[in-house]
Amino acid sequence: MSSGVSQSSGEVDIRIAANFTIEPIEEFLAGWMSALGIASAIRIAPYNQVFQQLLEGGLLRTNLGGINLIALDLDAWLPAESIADAQPKLERAIKDFVSMLRSASANGASGAVLIFPAAGEPIRPAECAAAVAAAKASLLAQCPTISGWTALDLTAAIQLYSVTDARDPFTDELGNIPFTEEMYAAAATAAARWIRATCTKPRKVIVLDADNTLWQGIYGEGTMEVTQPYRLLHEFMLQQREKGILLTLVSKNNEADVIE
Repeated sequence: MSSGVSQSSGEVDIRIAANFTIEPIEEFLAGWMSALGIASAIRIAPYNQVFQQLLEGGLLRTNLGGINLIALDLDAWLPAESIADAQPKLERAIKDFVSMLRSASANGASGAVLIFPAAGEPIRPAECAAAVAAAKASLLAQCPTISGWTALDLTAAIQLYSVTDARDPFTDELGNIPFTEEMYAAAATAAARWIRATCTKPRKVIVLDADNTLWQGIYGEGTMEVTQPYRLLHEFMLQQREKGILLTLVSKNNEADVIE
């Protein structure tokens, strides 16, 4: 977000709308907010009210100083009919959604779009999966161009948080709860990380030690090794430097020895 999140009341106002049953995410998200020390109040819009809540007077559009989350199952916007008839309707839904996001942005509302994993085969035919993939790519490309809005592709969360099964056809048919409990938990984790980054000031400096930090062991006191965990730390720190973070070294070692 370009502007900060208002916490004048002591709580972050988190409002969520979705085109499917999103209520299972609330418990996980509330748990993360508590663990992160972010006082919050979570409100969930009525079922399948994404467009309505972006309109004038809607729950999301009026939440100008808080956190807005829009959870999307793009498969839900692809009608169960021939792909020739269904795909244009999906494309129109994406176009209308982006237009409403721009309008809400112009009014001062901002937030994140959570794009949940698509069904894919064998739940959906390959042509349907391709149409949904194209819609997701369109959203991921357009959201960054809308001031104050970002898109989070939750497909990455499946691998990152070791989600075994993302979708549950049984609960989807029973109550339009298309995702498993572990997927809702992974989505809440991704959302919580984004909320924390939004609510806190960015860090500009990382201070590192040398011994048992950049390498395993103590310089001058036996064997020193740069094993895999330390290499991963090196790679991560170099990525932070590329992002503009200043890296500093604080060590009791002689500077020449460390550089060597």
